[in-house]
Amino acid sequence: RVEASKDIGLSTVPCLISEDEESYSYNKYVNRLPVIQEYRMILQAVDAGVSEEKISQSLNISVDTLRAKFRLLDGISPETTALLANQHVPQAIFAILRKMKPERQLEAVSTMMSINNFSRKFALSLLHYTPDDMLINPKDSKLKQQDIAKNFARMEREMAAMEI
Repeated sequence: RVEASKDIGLSTVPCLISEDEESYSYNKYVNRLPVIQEYRMILQAVDAGVSEEKISQSLNISVDTLRAKFRLLDGISPETTALLANQHVPQAIFAILRKMKPERQLEAVSTMMSINNFSRKFALSLLHYTPDDMLINPKDSKLKQQDIAKNFARMEREMAAMEI
């Protein structure tokens, strides 16, 4: 902030001085964007003519990371996107949802929302329990019949641990 102030020619700027660790006070005012909102913000900036380099520099990410953010919703149904629009979810779940057909994406996200669990592990367990006819590439399904009981038991343990 000091460097940015110097760059625009400000000689004085208002600031708060803290004598001890008051990270809560500061973080209370930080507004974290949901992943989909960030995606839309980046698209709006590009549509307004801002270069990829300028955006990536402003967000302190590489151009490749920015381009990956452009592809975030590729293969995700509009209904699923609408459900997740204001949720704070890890980006990893989009790659998992992309492997499912739109109807299954909607079911999976509804399940995640109903128990308020958007973790990558839970999304993977939902993917593993997805019938082959609900997958985009069923031949990629690595779930074997003998693994069903083991995975189901693991899912039950994870859900039980969340209830505690």
